Amino acid sequence: MHYGDSVITSDYVSGTMRRKLQERYGDSGHGFILIANPWEWYFHNDVVHYAQEGWSSSRITGPLTKDGTYGLGGVSFVGAPGASATFGTVEKGKYGTQVSRFDLYYLEQPTGGDATLAIAGGETTKLSTRGDQKVSRVHSVTIPDGPGKLTLRATGNGPLRVFGVALERDTPGVVYDALGANGARMKLWEGMDTAHWAEQMALRKPALVVLQFGTNESEDGWINMAEYEKTVATIVGRVKAAAPMASVLVASPLDRAEKADDGSFRTKKVIVRLIEGQRKAAKASGAAFWDTFRAMGGEGAIAGWALEEPARAQKD
Repeated sequence: MHYGDSVITSDYVSGTMRRKLQERYGDSGHGFILIANPWEWYFHNDVVHYAQEGWSSSRITGPLTKDGTYGLGGVSFVGAPGASATFGTVEKGKYGTQVSRFDLYYLEQPTGGDATLAIAGGETTKLSTRGDQKVSRVHSVTIPDGPGKLTLRATGNGPLRVFGVALERDTPGVVYDALGANGARMKLWEGMDTAHWAEQMALRKPALVVLQFGTNESEDGWINMAEYEKTVATIVGRVKAAAPMASVLVASPLDRAEKADDGSFRTKKVIVRLIEGQRKAAKASGAAFWDTFRAMGGEGAIAGWALEEPARAQKD
């Protein structure tokens, strides 16, 4: 599970990692996808995913929920009657062409509404999300391993509150969840209800949780590093408590540039400070640390990437 900001929202970094790991260790499915697009830049590689109108959302980046329940990906959706979302395999390519199970992550609650889950060319099942109390649930739909498509549709009888669908395969290999949130800072995850996060993690059973933030924090100007290190350690601690069987990796932000008076680009000084704060906090809280900044070349790397032909980064 790879948590992050807009760098992960667009699934470029995470999509590359998914392909590399599945090439080496086997493809066990695409993984978790949000119900609909809560941000303009949200998309996933190697999967079919689209949603119709009728979904409203609450996000850790705002607008917020009153109960702090945002699901695995930091977004909670409510579907009006008739709202639908489709998830499926791609027709061409090396990755994402097979699935054997669709797992719908949803919230059971006293006023929970109904839904249908239809397999393309196959059966349609009905689901009620009504129960005695609020609790995280997963509803699975299995098909023969191969191409497949699932359409979720809200049918009324109360609010249908759902988080996402995971595409899985019953074969050995890797599943890589990309859980990016536009504009996210690590501190925003303090707004997630801890018991709910633990429920979600218990259902997902991650082996590794990656936390990669810092791009948006670098916009904040001056940063109290003691407070920032405390935030990183707090979120690492909450992830460990929610997923005690998982390893935790803090991955630093990428290099970020600013324009100097002479028109050249240079690394923002705050990026280097944020990375050192993350390194200290990870060590203190018992998490692994990966220095993305140094791995990509260190000082000035992102400017070089943006000016290359073809470019490996956008100039924003």
